[in-house]
Amino acid sequence: VSVIFSGIMVGLGLFGVLKLSAQVFAGDAQVMALVHGGLFALGIATALTGGLMAWAQRHLKRLLAFSTISHLGIMLTAVAAVSATGATGLLLYLIGHGLVKGALFMIAGILLARRNSVDELALYRKGRTLWPVGVAMTIAGLLLGGLPAGSMYAASDLIHASAHSAALMFVLTFAASLTGAAVLRAACRIFWGCSGAPGVEVMAPTEREYEKADRPLWLMLLPCALMLAIAVLPVDAAAPFMGRAAALLLHPHGSAVVAIASDHVTVGSFFGLALTLALLAFALMRERPTRRFARRAARAEVLPFNALQFLHSGLVTDYVAWMAVGFAVLVVLLG
Repeated sequence: VSVIFSGIMVGLGLFGVLKLSAQVFAGDAQVMALVHGGLFALGIATALTGGLMAWAQRHLKRLLAFSTISHLGIMLTAVAAVSATGATGLLLYLIGHGLVKGALFMIAGILLARRNSVDELALYRKGRTLWPVGVAMTIAGLLLGGLPAGSMYAASDLIHASAHSAALMFVLTFAASLTGAAVLRAACRIFWGCSGAPGVEVMAPTEREYEKADRPLWLMLLPCALMLAIAVLPVDAAAPFMGRAAALLLHPHGSAVVAIASDHVTVGSFFGLALTLALLAFALMRERPTRRFARRAARAEVLPFNALQFLHSGLVTDYVAWMAVGFAVLVVLLG
């Protein structure tokens, strides 16, 4: 259920928004101004907030859920562009992110079945005998964080190009790096025995869960491996189909085909991955604050995360409240 909802269904809403924007409201200057400006700002805010909240989690399913929110924000910026480049980036990102996030939720299920927990801190070093699962989780975290391979990397390039701003591209890269580093931090602690004093994640909500361990490991790991293998495939084979699909998404009666460049890796392609690994090193090299200044700095670090937690706890009541607020804001802007 988590794979279907987080990996597939949440992104379909953005698909619908882009379809309506391009095919119904393209001639309405007021609506399109709101799409280009308002939705783009919401996308940036969502990507950054979701990334920060993912970084601050210890419960793996909550971490992955906030990661999904962050990557939806990245995709929302592609929707706001209402362009051929943005549409192609959105479709590719939907596929790549769905595959990687689906594999990660299945890995969380394996840990729950085998170790009766999905708490990053409680599972410290308890996954060492499940090293194939650790390899899969590490690859998935690297893909989330900007590994220059596969459909997510190609889609990110297209989305960054549709943003037309180096500063905004950096914000989107930073948000993705936060989610990738959070997943890698958990993998390093659970499977590879790395530690570092816990930071803001130690205060995050968690809960104990149980599941019957009645399935062989290889059977649970097989779909994870298949999804990750598809996620790292070059996009060349799918380029003609995706280009045609993106053109039809914008103009259902058109005959154009959007060109998708072949994967090309340069030194700049590793910027996102380097940022992810830097955040990971920061987490794993952390020491317990024993001096007065260090303790004050640690408390100051927690403040913005407490503020975010206060604004949105992740409970369904907060979702309802913020949906009402968002609807009211849209009405005011359109009025």
